[in-house]
Amino acid sequence: MTKRIISEEEIISAQERPGRKSLAILAFCNCAFFFFLGGLTHVLEPSEGGGGNTWLYPFLALTLQVGSFIILMRPGRRERFINLLSNNKSLILAMLIIAISPLWSIDPMLSTKKIIALIGTTCVAILIYIENEKIGVIQFIAKNLAIFTLLSIALAIFLPALGTHPTGRFAGQWRGLVGFKNQAAWLACLFLLFLAGTEKAGWIGRFRHVLFAAGLLMLIRTGSATGVAALAFAGISYLSVTAFRTARSLRVFMVTAVAFAVLALLSDPQGYFEYVLEMLGRDSSLTGRTSIWKALVPIIDDNLWLGVGYLAFWDHAATYFGNTSWMADIGHAHNAYIEILLDVGIIGLLTQCLFIFSRIYYLFVLVLRGDKVSGLLLCVMLTFSVIGVAGALFFRANTGIWIITVIITCYVADSNERLRRNQVGRALPRETVWLKSPSVHG
Repeated sequence: MTKRIISEEEIISAQERPGRKSLAILAFCNCAFFFFLGGLTHVLEPSEGGGGNTWLYPFLALTLQVGSFIILMRPGRRERFINLLSNNKSLILAMLIIAISPLWSIDPMLSTKKIIALIGTTCVAILIYIENEKIGVIQFIAKNLAIFTLLSIALAIFLPALGTHPTGRFAGQWRGLVGFKNQAAWLACLFLLFLAGTEKAGWIGRFRHVLFAAGLLMLIRTGSATGVAALAFAGISYLSVTAFRTARSLRVFMVTAVAFAVLALLSDPQGYFEYVLEMLGRDSSLTGRTSIWKALVPIIDDNLWLGVGYLAFWDHAATYFGNTSWMADIGHAHNAYIEILLDVGIIGLLTQCLFIFSRIYYLFVLVLRGDKVSGLLLCVMLTFSVIGVAGALFFRANTGIWIITVIITCYVADSNERLRRNQVGRALPRETVWLKSPSVHG
């Protein structure tokens, strides 16, 4: 009887191959991520073009969030969950300000519900990160965005009543699986960015060019100027960060070029702003956004330090502007930073900006150390910071963009932890390193 020698690669592969329970949890993660990306939310809840109802979407969202928390509390994952949170102090600080906002909210009950949903969405994100560490969380995001984009295109073509805006000023423009064209454009932009930064392996690698064309088609047919601007910024960021990471000799030149570009913008900001608007075919009101921001200034001034409570304002906008005012039907400030000011004031804005821009800083440090994944994630965070000028997306419950943001901060926390361990190891005396070796005494 012959015996086959098992190679080391086969042993590692067998160890990493998920069991039935792990496969079930991975399937749960895929369903949750797809749902919170916005899969047919305009059908599940009342919105433009879809009937929906008032209970189905919240019920499904809460089920996924509670399920994620229960899985995270199981032995093994619980310790990992706590470790990731403890290494994300800026995230905890920002969420703490949000969590206590019902104390001064104009609608404490509504703010509390939204806070529970935000915590639940954060749990979904951390579970996705933990469960996909071995197979690669970047691949996970890229594959889901690819499927989401392809289904959105199919829906827009074959079921236009669902996949496009059926009536109004945006009639005929694609929205795919989500409720509005701008969100569809941002997701298409993210898909193209992750597609560019994903390893050329699996079916995404084999069909890369087809998928790239599909993403561009989706983005263009949404007719979203902010989506096109976000893609242009994402593309420039990705090329710049890649060159900065790989071509060390060009770093001084690139820093100098960025400095000159900033100085040029500061010399005539209004002129460059109008030039960009002309290229995008938009007027100086940014499709009415500046009017919204001006209308919110008095309310922000009256609640400057703490805001009116997390996501509490827009359900009561008619109280401030009157039932007949167009502001009563807007739904959000169309600017992430103004939305933060409105919700949790200057204190909340400072804590949330600390979280956002510290992630960008740490990712840049990792890029300097040659981390390719950090280069991609840095571009994603920079793109989020730009998209935030035109839409509300930071610390938003039940959104795929918030899930991606939390996944990125988990990656940053793990990378920083590894760096600290390596630095401690190098700093220890020789005898101490010998004592810490796991192979000592066999």
